[in-house]
Amino acid sequence: MYLFDILFTYQTNRLTSVAFEDVNAQLYIPQNNTSKYDISLEVLPINEEFLLSFEYCTELFDEKYINTFINHYLNAIEQLLINTNKKIKEVSI
Repeated sequence: MYLFDILFTYQTNRLTSVAFEDVNAQLYIPQNNTSKYDISLEVLPINEEFLLSFEYCTELFDEKYINTFINHYLNAIEQLLINTNKKIKEVSI
């Protein structure tokens, strides 16, 4: 039983390194081959662009489904950026 199945994360000001008195440390992201949620999307703004990282449960979704999901998501974002007064329910995917 899950509390929720989908996770959306928008990262801002991600620390890449940190310094303690005499010790310097850098961010390490381990490779993870296990999805923690059915689908998770992490958005990381970099300069004037956004890096999107999807993670999904391969027992529930295949790569073709996720690619379709990504295309629908990007299409929805584009429509909302073109018309900021548009309601989400008015977005055509």
